[in-house]
Amino acid sequence: PEAAFNAEIAQSDMMDPSAVSPQTPANGGQPPAHRYSTSSAPSNPKPTVGSEEWHKMRKDNHKEVERRRRETINEGINELAKIVPGCEKNKGSILQRAVSFISQLKENEQQNIEKWTLEKLLTEQAITELSASNDKLKQECERLYRELETWKRVAQNAGLEPPQPKEEPNTGASSGH
Repeated sequence: PEAAFNAEIAQSDMMDPSAVSPQTPANGGQPPAHRYSTSSAPSNPKPTVGSEEWHKMRKDNHKEVERRRRETINEGINELAKIVPGCEKNKGSILQRAVSFISQLKENEQQNIEKWTLEKLLTEQAITELSASNDKLKQECERLYRELETWKRVAQNAGLEPPQPKEEPNTGASSGH
């Protein structure tokens, strides 16, 4: 939040060069941290290289860069603490728990991959066996149907008329059994 606020102030100062006062002495009061990070406008020339003001500006810029770097690191560690279960406030502890947690997740992922690969192979094997069994049953049904047709012809040739099948009210439900 503070970084966003500072960025917003710096942004507004960049748009209005008069907002940065070039008359403010380098040692008089603490200038805002963003004073030297704004783009230099014609009314605010850069100090001479090697001068005391130039060294101060360079030091202030370095401090600001370091502050942002620490802020980014701290935000990242705080985000890790929210994600990783059982974290303390100690940064070192948070990082150790995060490493442990990520290692555990990777191990779990590997175990799941192995488990799913085995399940896939077993499922494919079962499908192959069921398909073969289904094909055999289809062939047996076709063979029995041909045999039935043969016996019907034999009966008709002998002068027997096969009985007509009775229609059952639930033929759709019983046909699957």
